[in-house]
Amino acid sequence: KPSNKPASLQRAMALQRPLFSPLLFLCFHLLAALHTTSDAALSSHLPQAMDCSTSGNYTSNSAYPANLNQFLASLPEKTIFKNGGFINDTVGEGSGTVYGLAMCSADYSRSDCGDCLAAAARSNANGLPNRCPGSTTVLAWFDPCLVRYSDTNFFGKAEIGEIYALNGPRAIWEPMRYRDDVVRNLNESIGAAVASSQRFAASSTDPYTLVQCTWDLPPDQCKQCLDVLTANASKDWTSMAVDGKRRSYSCSVRYGNTSFVVVPFGGAPTSQSVDQASRPATQSSGPSKGSWTAGVVGSVVGLILLACLAALVVKLKSKHETGHVREFTYRELATATLTFKDTRKLGQGAFGIVYKGAVMIEGTQVEVAIKKNTSDVSDETRKAFKNEVEIMSPLNHRNIIHLVGWCNEKNNLLLVYELVENRNLEARLYNHGGTDLVLDWRQRYNILVGIASGLEYLHNNCSRTVLHRDIKPANVMLDMDFTAKLCDFGLVTQLTRAATSRSTNNIIGTLGYMDPLYQQNGQVTKESDVYSFGVLLLEVLCGVAPILIGNPLKNSLIENVRECRGRNAILDAAHQRLRGEYDEEIKGALLIGLHCVETRRGDRPTIRIVLSNLVSLTASHVVMS
Repeated sequence: KPSNKPASLQRAMALQRPLFSPLLFLCFHLLAALHTTSDAALSSHLPQAMDCSTSGNYTSNSAYPANLNQFLASLPEKTIFKNGGFINDTVGEGSGTVYGLAMCSADYSRSDCGDCLAAAARSNANGLPNRCPGSTTVLAWFDPCLVRYSDTNFFGKAEIGEIYALNGPRAIWEPMRYRDDVVRNLNESIGAAVASSQRFAASSTDPYTLVQCTWDLPPDQCKQCLDVLTANASKDWTSMAVDGKRRSYSCSVRYGNTSFVVVPFGGAPTSQSVDQASRPATQSSGPSKGSWTAGVVGSVVGLILLACLAALVVKLKSKHETGHVREFTYRELATATLTFKDTRKLGQGAFGIVYKGAVMIEGTQVEVAIKKNTSDVSDETRKAFKNEVEIMSPLNHRNIIHLVGWCNEKNNLLLVYELVENRNLEARLYNHGGTDLVLDWRQRYNILVGIASGLEYLHNNCSRTVLHRDIKPANVMLDMDFTAKLCDFGLVTQLTRAATSRSTNNIIGTLGYMDPLYQQNGQVTKESDVYSFGVLLLEVLCGVAPILIGNPLKNSLIENVRECRGRNAILDAAHQRLRGEYDEEIKGALLIGLHCVETRRGDRPTIRIVLSNLVSLTASHVVMS
């Protein structure tokens, strides 16, 4: 998965001992050796589009070229073996810092992508450093892979605008209808892609479509990027091609009336079809001597790759790797907080007090937030502590707070997180702390999309489904760019992929945000999290906290929005300071919130649908009965 950790933390982690053993490195280099490395072979990796900066170039005696070579050399290993097809990484510090990104094309095998990345990193004339000598910022799309690097941080920012187009023959049979079918399938794929943490989706019906964005993009920017390419591909039905591919430096779309191979990310390569295995859209599908040879070599490579992957599994099991989360001593954390001095206190919650501190990670000082338990340490407390460490350790998403480490010495239980200094959503909504800043609609919208994206990751993209169980504004931290980060995972529950719910005798959470059905029967489900998110969404838009009133208890916030909707005046429920330019988007968001808090769980949408509908608000209006 892509790294979403703060830059200082990424640099510290980069210094840690590599995960891969010499055996795995030998496997990788053996794979590389089996592929042709002549200039003729490398010519197949000519960039389709490339942009080299011409100002602020680096010099050979600066730190930048050494850091750049380190980044490029690590691309095949990190992008394919470690992350399944994508990486964003930071190497170095200060003026010599290299911010880099690479992604595999989903219509090429990972072996092809590895060759592409290796070719881009080479020191000969085909390598990027020689194609763009001295350039600090380079963007390059090859057919099997994308590579970007710069001396400024571009992560999470889309490069929107077409830079490459490949069109097949014109559609001569009902071109207008074909154009409409392509657009329909592309839009469906875009909706699925923006709701996926891997920003990728493909359709399995004619016309076949494939869309992907770099994984670091937030959903709204990914959608905007793909929408532009879709519009370009379909703007003139009279010249609509039967198949085609279009790209920007942040996203790509492909379509055709003949199926093509799609290799999903983060798993064993499986294909939808073998009609066009890893070939450009206009290339003939007939066999050739070159493709036959590649097939034989590919079979040998595949066997070796299986052996390498087996070695990797053994290595991972033996190390019990937890995503670089480390154990600290109590003395280290006491020193980091000046013995838990009051002036270092950031806040206080049910678990304990949170302090600001600075810890050393492999020689680099990193500012962190340290949560110290102040309650009596019981078996239940230790269980919750262990649960949070085990579940949070492998999580890696831009909208989920990152666990840096922990301490468990005697009765001292401490958790170490990335430092997020813009307070939580509750403080921003209700002006705690006296700031004059009031969140505008666009900030609130992006925060809601971020929270939904984080939840979608927990529900659908972890090895086991993770249920948060305590979604509320106080458990959403905001960074300086107002990026939402879900935190406080002490109540999380995991489900196997086959399970849909889990019973618990310990019904805990926050009244007003808890699913009433969970309170009644103790069954916690994905829909329970969706309900809590719906309450939070309504609170963010209305500026009013939920209160339970009456007998039987009813949620005042939900009832008020329902009442406004019943008289066709749902916007009356929204905060007055949000009204005006974005009324239609706010109306759509309120309807999404009401859909999330339906009484029957079966009537609530999945978080993936919620996220897709939220993202769609910026392009069209959501209509729900």
